[in-house]
Amino acid sequence: MIFFIDDNKVITGFQIFPLETNGDHIFIDNEEKSEKLKEVIGFVSLDENNQLPNNWYENALLLKNAELIESTYQLKIQAVHANADAFTTDHLQRYSQVEKETWATQRNEAEAWQQDNNASTPKLNQLATARGIERIAFIQKVIEAINTLEDLSFQVVAAQQAKEDELLAAKHINLDALNAVDTTLTI
Repeated sequence: MIFFIDDNKVITGFQIFPLETNGDHIFIDNEEKSEKLKEVIGFVSLDENNQLPNNWYENALLLKNAELIESTYQLKIQAVHANADAFTTDHLQRYSQVEKETWATQRNEAEAWQQDNNASTPKLNQLATARGIERIAFIQKVIEAINTLEDLSFQVVAAQQAKEDELLAAKHINLDALNAVDTTLTI
């Protein structure tokens, strides 16, 4: 069987009975070795004499496994991030986009009032009046809502970071350990 070699001396493909061989190649007449080479194509590099180095198969399996572990790790990290975003999105769906766009102003005015209860809060006053709620009670509700959302955000981030740490630790063990990690966040 003929195996093709790229410019970096990496085995990149094979043909059983090539009609023509353009480029670098090696010929392997051992069926067991050929089957092993096919299993790790792209992960075997030849030595300076264009020969298979000692432990070529074991080293190629390690490289192949490392690539698989890294891609699995990245997919699991993406799943953790998606779960964190979904949890936050689920909580925020009860608010309209228009309302969310007022949160920065509400927060600024509420925090200014916390620092100085004589601070001007025209937008909060407008909302309190429209809802028929006393100004100070409304400002306190805004502060409570800000704190609740901030606490929730930090709980989600803490759960996300704990899961990321768990994935990183499992990544350094092996693929089975990594696959065993559930990407669901516990909040």
